[in-house]
Amino acid sequence: MGGSGYSGNDIGGTVTVSRDGEELGTATIQDDGSWQIDNPGYQAGDGITISIEDVAGNTSMNDYNIG
Repeated sequence: MGGSGYSGNDIGGTVTVSRDGEELGTATIQDDGSWQIDNPGYQAGDGITISIEDVAGNTSMNDYNIG
């Protein structure tokens, strides 16, 4: 699982993937704006939350259903 296209204060920020409040993995957003978490342990049908804390301490969260 991963993402790309991040910039500005997101670079160096922390991405956390969780399911039902349990942390499945974390990653740092790289200089090229990408992040990657290998095998975060979710399955089809799971609901996960991806949160990003930027270097300024601001946090955003989004919920996703895994198909």
